[in-house]
Amino acid sequence: MATTKTWKQWNPEEARRSLERWRASGLSLAAFARRQGLTTGRLWWWKRRLEAGLGEARLAASNDGVESAGVLGLPKSVRFYVAPEPCNLRRNFDGLSIEVRTALAMDPLSGHVFVFRNRRRTQVKLLLWTRGGFTVLHKRLERGTFTLPDEAPTKERLLELDARELTTLLEGGAVASRTSTRWAPPPKSRAE
Repeated sequence: MATTKTWKQWNPEEARRSLERWRASGLSLAAFARRQGLTTGRLWWWKRRLEAGLGEARLAASNDGVESAGVLGLPKSVRFYVAPEPCNLRRNFDGLSIEVRTALAMDPLSGHVFVFRNRRRTQVKLLLWTRGGFTVLHKRLERGTFTLPDEAPTKERLLELDARELTTLLEGGAVASRTSTRWAPPPKSRAE
């Protein structure tokens, strides 16, 4: 029996070839996976991904004339906030938007990205509002944990990440402690 390939070793071209062999075999996906020593879940995942046209696509900045933060093609004005407490990630659009209003005391329709993690730090969900509605991105690490900066968020103070830190976090890297803070213009004072 062949050894099972782990998902880290897969690339879209290998997945495409395996799925073509499966279609030609006439077997069920599970039977083909067992005979080839492959994981059924990963084959199913690649099947859905390739059928949707996402095989080699990456989340990248769209070049539509708006200066982009480089993460998900969002403008640089978008901020990324990390929830102070672990969250039940079984929640979806409505549950996470309620969490933004109650735990973060912010407006989920603001256009900013809100990052939620589970207790074990193996999964994160991102919630953002775009013109068409809410978008939820869910990332699960197969190995390791998501590592946030040493300055952990508290109920009084939210942790705000920049685009580079969020990209590092989503790739499974450790977000190092910060030496500088994000620049913001000084508040305007009213002339009386």
